[in-house]
Amino acid sequence: TLLLVFVLAVGLVLATALPMFMPREELNATIEENFAHVQKRIDTFQNPEEASTDDTYQITQSMIAIGSGGLTGLGLGEGRQKYNYLPESHNDFVFAIIGEELGFIGTISVILLFVAFLIFGISIAMRAATPFAAVLASGYTMLIVVQAFLNIGVTTRLLPTTGISLPFFSYGGSSAVCLYFGFGL
Repeated sequence: TLLLVFVLAVGLVLATALPMFMPREELNATIEENFAHVQKRIDTFQNPEEASTDDTYQITQSMIAIGSGGLTGLGLGEGRQKYNYLPESHNDFVFAIIGEELGFIGTISVILLFVAFLIFGISIAMRAATPFAAVLASGYTMLIVVQAFLNIGVTTRLLPTTGISLPFFSYGGSSAVCLYFGFGL
């Protein structure tokens, strides 16, 4: 294990030091090229009135879905936004469909489920037999809860679009398997 820690430390030092040896212009160009989409998402979030309708289409349709749900929603399976209006409605924006079909009561229920998950996860971590088990339980709990609240924040236009799915609700293969594995641990 000591060898593994050493190899990881050397790799981290090399990865951190490598950009210092690149020419400044090349480093800036690489960063701008690799993260241009991130800057565009942040600019769109900060100034939606200046962004094109293509850039704000998904979040606008999300807000329409949530708003049309009202207090009790249109009914399970009765939502309209998922039919070619809201892209990625089965994955990144499933919370908007929950809001449309189950309304304010449904969205609050989902949020309360994640709060309960947080409380139970921290409770389990505090009663863990070993420090490793405590870190494992609290780490997976926070991973799932933070991911859920990031997704909810994006769907309700509180955060810039990230592409993060809603745990236990979004469609997905490998993501769901990893989340269920973590939940089981």
